[in-house]
Amino acid sequence: VQSDVRKLFHLGWFSNVEPFYEDSPNGRIVIFKVTERPTIRYIQFLGAKKISAKTLEKQVGLKRGETIDPYQVEEGRNKIEEFYHEKGYNRVQVFIEEGDSVEDQGVVYVINEGVSQRVWTVKFVGNTFVSSRRLKTQIKSKPGILWVFGGYVDLKKIEADKEHLTAYYRAFGFFQARVEAIKEFNDAGNLLTLKYVIREGPRYQIRNVSIMGNSQLPANALIDRLQLQPNQPFDQFKMDRDRTWLQDLYGSRGYVFADIHEEPLFLEEPGAMDLVYRIEEGKQ
Repeated sequence: VQSDVRKLFHLGWFSNVEPFYEDSPNGRIVIFKVTERPTIRYIQFLGAKKISAKTLEKQVGLKRGETIDPYQVEEGRNKIEEFYHEKGYNRVQVFIEEGDSVEDQGVVYVINEGVSQRVWTVKFVGNTFVSSRRLKTQIKSKPGILWVFGGYVDLKKIEADKEHLTAYYRAFGFFQARVEAIKEFNDAGNLLTLKYVIREGPRYQIRNVSIMGNSQLPANALIDRLQLQPNQPFDQFKMDRDRTWLQDLYGSRGYVFADIHEEPLFLEEPGAMDLVYRIEEGKQ
């Protein structure tokens, strides 16, 4: 009986399911008393002016005639906020007027849109290793076409750009690089000057390159053919190509399951590091 109660409850049609029993000459009668969830009779978005109700309905995923689920209604509220953020409305506020109670007959969201914010310009401060023009190709937060189409301020995208710029610098050996995003809005609060302040730090140099675990091929011969050599600045792209070359070389000798891992070793000397390739050759 308890298993049946759980199954009925998980259908999502009922807010409560209770079993009762009655005795009869022919045996016991099991009665399930259910409280039905009300169905959604209407969906409204009060205060939505810049985005149509039809578009918002697609975002929340609720339909008329379905049962009201307070959890899904709350998820819908989060989706509305996220959608507004993608359109540059970072100060939007969304409240649930109806739909968070099983006694409601519909779903009503109250929306305070605020202003749409766009990226006016992007600046880079502190970069000496690479030009600002090059760094602009590494980010997605940019002014729109003619400052009209696109270019919405997306705070999540700005944060992702900051992380990507940090990873970009570290790929070239700037392992202490730090990137900070400074957001400066105009008085109306709708245009953003986005400034990335970069602290590059030292670029790490390769002191020594070594190979461990190899028995079929001599280490010196392998190291001589690597692109990333001692006394060169670290470059992740060269390191990745070297690892791929080693993998292909072993594969061409029949060691198709050879496993190669690179291991950067940071030294006590500032800006210095060693690079070790560890090889598990496997069977030929």
